[in-house]
Amino acid sequence: MKTEEEIRSLYFRRRQVLEEQAADLYQFEQKGKEETQKTYEAIFYKLMHKEGDFTEILAMARRELEWLEEAYQEEIQKKKQDIRRKEEQNEQHFRQELQQLERNK
Repeated sequence: MKTEEEIRSLYFRRRQVLEEQAADLYQFEQKGKEETQKTYEAIFYKLMHKEGDFTEILAMARRELEWLEEAYQEEIQKKKQDIRRKEEQNEQHFRQELQQLERNK
């Protein structure tokens, strides 16, 4: 049987791991947004320094980047939901173990 201290320690370790995962995911998300913007700007810069009208190509590139960003954001949201679910499970497990400990006293 675990002690209250062991239960709390395990809970806080799991919570810390999940918080680190959430922070890493946030950094990954921000990096993705930056890279998308850099890519668009690079395409725009290259096309603006060439002869001709590249409006249609630029619009197509923008749409493609938006589509890719949407897919990227969907995956990020799935990961966020997974982390939230694990946080809720950790909370629930923590409470259940404390209740079980109280009943066994």
